[in-house]
Amino acid sequence: MKKTLSFVLFISLTVMFLFVPASKMFASEKKMVNINTASKKELTVLKGIGEKTAQKIIDYRKANGPFKTTDELKNVKGIGKKIYEGLKNQITVGTVPGSSDLKGSDKKGSSKKTDEKKTTEKKSTK
Repeated sequence: MKKTLSFVLFISLTVMFLFVPASKMFASEKKMVNINTASKKELTVLKGIGEKTAQKIIDYRKANGPFKTTDELKNVKGIGKKIYEGLKNQITVGTVPGSSDLKGSDKKGSSKKTDEKKTTEKKSTK
């Protein structure tokens, strides 16, 4: 009986290790939360954020527009350095219109103003 139980346990563990990636077994996979689009419920998943603080984040977002950086979250009443440090690796602001992520460039990296200037130059030389 003990040998059968040990064998079944051994086979079960072997199969589990073969088919389940180690990252899913041992690491808790944390999903990034976009603080510019997250609902109250989604914000409460974050460490140190309850319903009241989640509502404050939403209110701040409505009053001041989208967060440009995650660091700006510290401007919300109730979120200090300690809470921010605990959740900064779980949050993102996504792509914010007018942010300095692309600095006025399109996705290919060429400047929009430069492209417009080139188009104007081509027209004027014809």
